[in-house]
Amino acid sequence: MTTAAAIDRLVHHSIILELNLPSYRLEKSNQKITGEKNEC
Repeated sequence: MTTAAAIDRLVHHSIILELNLPSYRLEKSNQKITGEKNEC
């Protein structure tokens, strides 16, 4: 209950940004698994 109340107070006046960008870490992880080497 206390944690929920604290989060509620923090988020109440906040602006939440949703970024729909490709994940750099996921891409690198997939490259390691598949063995590809595509370095930028």
